[in-house]
Amino acid sequence: PIVGVAAGITVAAAWLVLIGYIYGVAPLYNALPYERIAPQTALALFLLGLGVLLSWPSRGLAGLLAQSSAAGLMARRLLPAALLIPLGLGWLRWQGQLAGYYDTAFGLSLFVATNTLLFAAVIWWNARAIQQIDSDRNAIAQALRASQQRFQATFEQAAVGIAHVSREGHWLEVNQKLCDIVGYSRAELLGLTFQDITHPDDLSTDLALV
Repeated sequence: PIVGVAAGITVAAAWLVLIGYIYGVAPLYNALPYERIAPQTALALFLLGLGVLLSWPSRGLAGLLAQSSAAGLMARRLLPAALLIPLGLGWLRWQGQLAGYYDTAFGLSLFVATNTLLFAAVIWWNARAIQQIDSDRNAIAQALRASQQRFQATFEQAAVGIAHVSREGHWLEVNQKLCDIVGYSRAELLGLTFQDITHPDDLSTDLALV
């Protein structure tokens, strides 16, 4: 956790310096009055910190991005948008103001409006994808329920005795035909093991087969 926090702080600080260079804001990349962080240094620190954050494939940021869940999908789509859309639009807005196309108020309004529209589009895009995931999962769940119902009907109506037995010999599920064959009720049988109802002369052979 400490390494992850340090890497996150490094990424954030390096990102701030890079933004300073992109927008030409000297206080963001001047560490001291007479010293500055070079852009290549900031980029190297940013990539290093990002690499550390992604170095745990099963947890943290990398674990989230690698998930096949809706959360992983949203993270993969929204994180790049959150980083690049404001950065790109802000730079374009600033360049337009420097060129004299509009004043500060108009440029700020344009920046807010375009950010809102683009993020609304990205959110809608993600919502459609999550909706499709939910639809697919519901279809799979319905197919699984139908399959279980067909299996249960076949299991119960079979003309032969059928059972599910654990590796330890406990009866997990039995059909009525098996109960009729062995002479126990379903409740009685589920409280026993197959060893309990096996003739002692046959038990060692049955255990070897299991």
